[in-house]
Amino acid sequence: MDQKRHKNFDIVPAAQLKTDAVIQELKAQLGNDLSGYRREILEEKILERVNLFQYTGSHQYLELLKRSPAECRLLMNNLLINAGWFFRDPLVFNRLEYNILPLIIAAKKNKQSNELRIWSIGCGEGEEAYSIAVLVHRALEREGPEWKPYIFAADIDNEALTRARTGIYPVSRFDAVPYAFMTHYFAPTGTGDFFQVRDFIKQMVHFSWADCTASGSIIPRESVFGTFDLVLCRNLLIYFTEQLQTQVLAKIADSAAPNGFLILGESESAAGDRLEDFTRVDANCNLYQHRILSALKKTGTDMRSQLPRLETLNKETS
Repeated sequence: MDQKRHKNFDIVPAAQLKTDAVIQELKAQLGNDLSGYRREILEEKILERVNLFQYTGSHQYLELLKRSPAECRLLMNNLLINAGWFFRDPLVFNRLEYNILPLIIAAKKNKQSNELRIWSIGCGEGEEAYSIAVLVHRALEREGPEWKPYIFAADIDNEALTRARTGIYPVSRFDAVPYAFMTHYFAPTGTGDFFQVRDFIKQMVHFSWADCTASGSIIPRESVFGTFDLVLCRNLLIYFTEQLQTQVLAKIADSAAPNGFLILGESESAAGDRLEDFTRVDANCNLYQHRILSALKKTGTDMRSQLPRLETLNKETS
């Protein structure tokens, strides 16, 4: 930002922003409802765009939005923070590789099921989903070819989803990836500045547009058959109001399998405290497990056929 722009950065006080009108305009043009997002975060991002044009009133910026779909998309991109990299929070992925995925696979074997279902909510440009796919591939390589992993990754940012589907990322996104993973699961593009996800990993992930905050939706349309063994909703809830957090967490509870796992972001412990149907099993990773009694009551499953096997499994692997 140049010196002149810096001096004018606070031309319009946040209190004078027409935030509700901006939210309505974005919804009208793009279909995304941000009314449940935390107001202070929205106002900060809107204010950046207002003062970028050095407007003296937010009504001028609102008029710009009405006549410029391009500016609507730019503002939405500003509001949808897609800051990600592969194997973000290594402790979480270590826990997944050595504890959680083996536990899920063992439970599936006990139930004679060969399907593994995972949901990455707010997947952004796909780094988290592909990181999970790498770990799942490694785990199932030892189990045999009959397994069917389904990894669903959803977001409301179509541009981010388009980039995710290409599987091409700048080298800076791979700083946390072990060297052995780099050579087997990723390939250089030829420029030296970018790497791409190998096709057999890309084929494991299904990217789709889905709004987890919308009242009429529960899970991605492509994944309507079955519940999820693992749900990742990391660094998304912190942008929502408490009311919207509660609504989204209720949807997650409805979609999680009995004894399924949920991972929240490292700054979302307060949101996790409102999880009525989950038990926190690892505070360091913000890892939760669906309480089997709550889950089975919701699904109507016969508890006598499932509780003993899963209880025994948990004891053996703890």
